[in-house]
Amino acid sequence: MPQDTAPKVLVVDDDAVAAALLEQLLRMAGFEAVTARTGEAALALMIEQRDAIAWLVAKAELPGLVCGRVLADEFSRWHPASSAVVLATIAPVQAVEMLKGVRAAAQACRPDGVPAASAAAAA
Repeated sequence: MPQDTAPKVLVVDDDAVAAALLEQLLRMAGFEAVTARTGEAALALMIEQRDAIAWLVAKAELPGLVCGRVLADEFSRWHPASSAVVLATIAPVQAVEMLKGVRAAAQACRPDGVPAASAAAAA
C-alpha cells in the first residue's frame, strides 16, 4: 500500500448506528473505512479487497454463520503483519484511538520492520 494512501479499515458490526459512527470517526482520524453488517458480507469484502484492507475491527458476535473470531482468523492468515481486533461491543471512540496508536507504531518502523528509533541509535 503506498504511504500516501490512508489505511483502509474494515468495520464489521450488525448495529448500523455504531458502525456508521465508527466509520465517520475513522475518516476524521485519517483512515479509509468500509463497513459490513454480517460476517458473510465482511468475508466477501475481505476476498474482493484482500490487498487493500489494512486492518479489521469486528464485533465478536454477528448474525449468520461467520462470527468476528472467524473473520479475525482469516484476516490474520492473509495479513500476518496487520492487526485484527475482535470486540464484544464496538466502542467507536476507543477503537479509533487504538488504531491511531497502531498506525503510529507502524509508521515508526522502517520497511524492514526495525523500529526507526532503534536504527538511529545503532547508527
